[in-house]
Amino acid sequence: MYFITIFGLYIHYWCSSIIKAPYGNVILIILNFISMAVCYYVARSRKANKILWLFVAFIVGPLAIPFVFFSKPVVITE
Repeated sequence: MYFITIFGLYIHYWCSSIIKAPYGNVILIILNFISMAVCYYVARSRKANKILWLFVAFIVGPLAIPFVFFSKPVVITE
């Protein structure tokens, strides 16, 4: 089984009660990739650290999306 995110454990049990396995895992993986893409594009538009937010979305899934809007731009000092 693919428990990619912390949020994924909840989604897996929720999906397995509605949809019989293995479709719960497929929904979980698709939802995780969508949240990773959203976090990447929002971080890119806000000039924040894209790799960091991609990793955060990989770990916590869709829960990272609201927090990426509070990200600060990366400032490069010389």
